[in-house]
Amino acid sequence: MTSPTPERFLRRPLPRAAAAFTAAAGLLLAVAACDHDEPSENANDETVFSEPIERIEIETRNGHLEFIASDSDQVKLSREFQWSNEKPASAEVIDDGVLRIEVAGCTGIGSRACGISYTFELPADIELVASTTAGNIRTVGMNSEQELHTDAGNIDGLGVISSTVDVSTYAGNANMHFVDETDDVSVHSRAGNVEVRFSVPPNDVSARSDAGNVTVVLPEGGTMYDVDAKSNTHSAEVHVVESDEAERKINAQTRAGNVLVDYP
Repeated sequence: MTSPTPERFLRRPLPRAAAAFTAAAGLLLAVAACDHDEPSENANDETVFSEPIERIEIETRNGHLEFIASDSDQVKLSREFQWSNEKPASAEVIDDGVLRIEVAGCTGIGSRACGISYTFELPADIELVASTTAGNIRTVGMNSEQELHTDAGNIDGLGVISSTVDVSTYAGNANMHFVDETDDVSVHSRAGNVEVRFSVPPNDVSARSDAGNVTVVLPEGGTMYDVDAKSNTHSAEVHVVESDEAERKINAQTRAGNVLVDYP
């Protein structure tokens, strides 16, 4: 009995189980490819809210957030939609002075290529509670309490006047520049660098990274600080006036990176 030639062997039909497996594998690959596609559609619109707003609470996915202080007493909101299969919706409700925003949609196949980015032009004193799953957050000239979080992205605060700020990113850098007095500042990155700059001596600062460098820049002038600077793997340098009795506290720590507390 002769062995089948390679040509004859290739022509043989696949067993049912193998054929089913091949079809399923192909479907999974197609789904995975769709889920990693770049957005194929985009649109923009904007709204001006005339109602009094004291606080904004927003959660978005796969989108950037930007808050720019303005002289207007109204809130102008610009939206940028991106999607592949189904356009996401922005659910917005104002209740007792609080503007709450959530993204609706962006589920199933293509969800990773779906999201909304928001840009706010708003009074500087509106409180912010903002988070995004994948995107950057940026504030400019805000003078209010801020709680900002992103799972994967950078956080930047320019000309920050706020006295109380809580900033965290899982995978990204955090850079904050404060130009006025602060009471309680917390800036944390799990996998990124942290840099916090102050134009006025701060009262209480916590700057931490699990895997990145931490830099705290304080204004010159001889102000004393109680500094706790530590790195588990690299150097921790302090070049400011220190005193264990100082009322102003600086906590600068990283597990894997350098720590620097210094003047400009």
